[in-house]
Amino acid sequence: MTPWYRHWTAQVGLRVAGLALLLSGWPDIAALRNDAALPTSCFDLALAALLFASVSAGAALTLFGPDLWKPARVSARWTPQPGAFRSPRR
Repeated sequence: MTPWYRHWTAQVGLRVAGLALLLSGWPDIAALRNDAALPTSCFDLALAALLFASVSAGAALTLFGPDLWKPARVSARWTPQPGAFRSPRR
């Protein structure tokens, strides 16, 4: 059975979701630009943080799409070794 991220629907859907996240940031950018001359409020900071997270996730999904879920090989140093986490004897 192929992983879910290999299907063409997942590839298209993830990239469309990424573009949607990128485009959803456009009104937030306009709102923050209009408030630039005013004193910064907690709402503006939260909106900027949400904008950063949304655009970052959108860029990652648009550029990499389903490749974000591909398994990655790690060195033996970072893999769990049998018996490595034994509790110390008292």
